[in-house]
Amino acid sequence: MEFRWFAPAGNKYPEPLHQNFSGDLHWSLDLIRQFNRDKSQWIETVFKNPQDRYDRVWHNKLAFHEVGNGDYLALDLAVPTHGQVVYLSHDDGEGHGYVMAESFAELLSVWVPLACTGAEDWQWLPFTNNKSTCIDPTCENATHWRRLLRVDA
Repeated sequence: MEFRWFAPAGNKYPEPLHQNFSGDLHWSLDLIRQFNRDKSQWIETVFKNPQDRYDRVWHNKLAFHEVGNGDYLALDLAVPTHGQVVYLSHDDGEGHGYVMAESFAELLSVWVPLACTGAEDWQWLPFTNNKSTCIDPTCENATHWRRLLRVDA
């Protein structure tokens, strides 16, 4: 499944939505194996230490969405957080380790109303109530975003 969109050239949105120039949501059972091989390479070469706070986030995850910059969206496989959708940043991104949704189904239910805003953390973080919740399609920024895109009913 793949869905992508790009804003028209020269289109500018106000802060904090100014970096949202595209949207994307994709996954493929055929690609999960490759995404996880790539994720394992990151672990083997960079994030080796599961005792390290930053490295630990990469461990015990099933990557299902490659962001395009070396980051991933992944399902947490650990107990008691099993099934949560977590952002894996390879370069100290602000969203590293952030729980985007409590489940894959919830991710779809919160991301679709935002027109599948881009998967890089700086694109979806404005929709997390100042980083205090998972993605929230009803927050103030989300309401403003849908009005800008003219997707509110």
